[in-house]
Amino acid sequence: MVVMFPCYSETFVLREIRELMRRGVEVTVLSLRNFSERIMDEDARPVLPRTLYSPYLFSLGLLRSNIYYMAKRPRAYAGIIAFLITELYQHPRELLKNAALFPKSVYFARCCEERKIQHIHAHFANYPATAAYIISRLTGIPYTMTAHAHDIFQNQLLLPEKVSRAVRLFAISEYNRRFILSSCPGITPEKIEVLRCGLDLSRGARVRDEGMEPRMILSVGRLVAIKGFDTLVKAMAILRDKGYGVRCTIAGEGPERRRIERLVERHNLRGAVELVGERTPQEVFELMGRCMMFVLPSHPAGRKSGVQSRMPASAIL
Repeated sequence: MVVMFPCYSETFVLREIRELMRRGVEVTVLSLRNFSERIMDEDARPVLPRTLYSPYLFSLGLLRSNIYYMAKRPRAYAGIIAFLITELYQHPRELLKNAALFPKSVYFARCCEERKIQHIHAHFANYPATAAYIISRLTGIPYTMTAHAHDIFQNQLLLPEKVSRAVRLFAISEYNRRFILSSCPGITPEKIEVLRCGLDLSRGARVRDEGMEPRMILSVGRLVAIKGFDTLVKAMAILRDKGYGVRCTIAGEGPERRRIERLVERHNLRGAVELVGERTPQEVFELMGRCMMFVLPSHPAGRKSGVQSRMPASAIL
């Protein structure tokens, strides 16, 4: 269960799917949103026939599925709605988002029963895990979930209940594991396993000394505030002023692009900092093979907006 598949910034999801398929697991991908990105990882194409996308919110498919569970399991159906309202009525924005998520989750519950799916895994502890929780309550199908970063640090709405019902929970770092334990009283440490993200270096591109550019710094990520690219640009200005002739390549796209470009101009770093936009995973590997150093700056969530958050100023590759 994911928000969108494939997603070029969530290559770790694709790697897990491919490994499960390699091991002979019958995988069905449930995607809450249709694919809408410009770049698609070529490794994702063989998975597309195994992917189910949610119909639009007011589609006939969603209506039929919801009517089915209202008639067949009215107590479970009504109980989930009551739970969401009780937990979220003080957070109108989240309540609206979950109101839109609910009928899609019910649709996927029907799909899971029809396909005799035996287990659900949700990547991200926010909306995908909520969908898995709803499906599980309607069908009894067990689920597990992976918690990453913003999905647990920005708010902990519904998190204790989702963690409690999950068969097992995976965290991408020991810090996240401790955070979840502190946020969900009563959860035993044995229920949460640390499963770190990594890279598949077998894809072909490897670091070769002869191809390395000794003054190249590389950073990769979505151009959003929490990734901290403004800090990286300011650091490049400091390095230039100290006489270090390094240059920086930033690969990625996002809503912060114009602000970062203006920052580059303000610090007179044109030619020293280059924003190359979206790149395929293979192109990113090639850039990694050339760079002297990979840098991943991060801001605590909410640093720009003033929203209180408990996300650490750390990042994991």
